[in-house]
Amino acid sequence: MKKIIISILAIGLVFAGADRSFASDQLLYENFDDQFLDNRLVIYGRNWAVLSPPQYNLDAVGLNGIGYSFSSGTENIAYVCWFNNVPNPWPSDEFYVSFWMRYPTFTPSDPNENFKLFYPHWDGSNSYVHYSATGDDTIYYSARDKNINMIEVSVYLNCSDMMDGNWHHYEFYVKFSEGISRMWYDGTLKLDRAYGPNLWTNNMYYISAPSIDAEEPGIFSRQVDDWEAWDGMPDTTGNPGDVNSDGHVNIADFIIVARAFGSTPSSSNWDNRADLDNSSSVNIRDLLEVARHFGE
Repeated sequence: MKKIIISILAIGLVFAGADRSFASDQLLYENFDDQFLDNRLVIYGRNWAVLSPPQYNLDAVGLNGIGYSFSSGTENIAYVCWFNNVPNPWPSDEFYVSFWMRYPTFTPSDPNENFKLFYPHWDGSNSYVHYSATGDDTIYYSARDKNINMIEVSVYLNCSDMMDGNWHHYEFYVKFSEGISRMWYDGTLKLDRAYGPNLWTNNMYYISAPSIDAEEPGIFSRQVDDWEAWDGMPDTTGNPGDVNSDGHVNIADFIIVARAFGSTPSSSNWDNRADLDNSSSVNIRDLLEVARHFGE
């Protein structure tokens, strides 16, 4: 089997041809499946206290029942933050952050909750976009510029059923030079603003997503999975050989298919991402599909 995989990898390298360039690059991706954090991520609690298990956990079942996810532990306001070695200046004029989140438990404790979802800061700590869930169906939004002037406040976005126990997808995009701010919830564009130039620079400070409950302890638990940050909008057209959906077809995709090779849905090593032809088995056709697109 090892010889077969090596041979197919060689075929893939032939197919790869010349180097290709991409419109954007994934700078950080964490799916928590190895139950270790990327060393660039720090878990904080209230007042920037650095947390460690069991204040948070990495053993909850992940998105779609696959692997693991980040979850609340004894400290329910634990949140993920890219603070260590965040690029400054940011390597491009734009950034995109995406994650999946669910609330296994939620009991309203305030008529206007303040569960911060996305709260990155740049230009020192002056500039930000601020998204905060005020309840099960609404997200509050505001934005500030490099001179600490509020650009916009008190925008309320309808995002239904956030606390219904199911996984939901949150996506955020900023373009510094044009003052563009966008947000999607479960694939639907909920905010699209273009404030104009000279408001922001790309001097990144940190990215926190999700952030804390800013007012009271709250009665909730949450899980986060597939946390990723890009230096621009990822290619949404998709590539059939991009098994791990990182925008590239490379050795990492081969490894996923190789680990699941010969499996079916009842196998212990089954990984549905590796079943590229949807045949309910991971076989030579799936390896060839990765080889066909290798290097793209």
